[in-house]
Amino acid sequence: MIDSKNMMPVSNTPLAGKPAEINLVGDKIYISLPDLSRIDIFLKSNLTKISSLYFEHEVSSFCVDGNYIYYSEHNQHCDVYKKNMTTNELIKILPDRGYSFYQPKLYLNKQDNILYIGETGHTGSTLFYYDATTLQLKSLFRKNNYGI
Repeated sequence: MIDSKNMMPVSNTPLAGKPAEINLVGDKIYISLPDLSRIDIFLKSNLTKISSLYFEHEVSSFCVDGNYIYYSEHNQHCDVYKKNMTTNELIKILPDRGYSFYQPKLYLNKQDNILYIGETGHTGSTLFYYDATTLQLKSLFRKNNYGI
């Protein structure tokens, strides 16, 4: 943890594996550890680990919405899922062409109930907009019908 005012370290906490993404959720820090197929959860106040969430896949980018977690696998061509952490129900989210996403990054706009999935890492990348509840594709952006 680094103090943003003076850029000095405040605290240091070793992780169990190589992290892919960090999200702040309320008073907690969620860190995805792809090689362990899990997300570790820490308290923001003192960086104490309080729990872990386990997944069927390597977890890379993710968004937390109450009992639901939207997440991408950790690979170039990979799938994106919505998982109910209470019931363990797992739903695969499909891109418009039905194959897989390319190194996706996820962002959840809770106010508008939109899940953004942005492909990264190549010239044919697409930005997808999904209804976060129904997982229906609402729209997408491809520059010149190819990508960005």
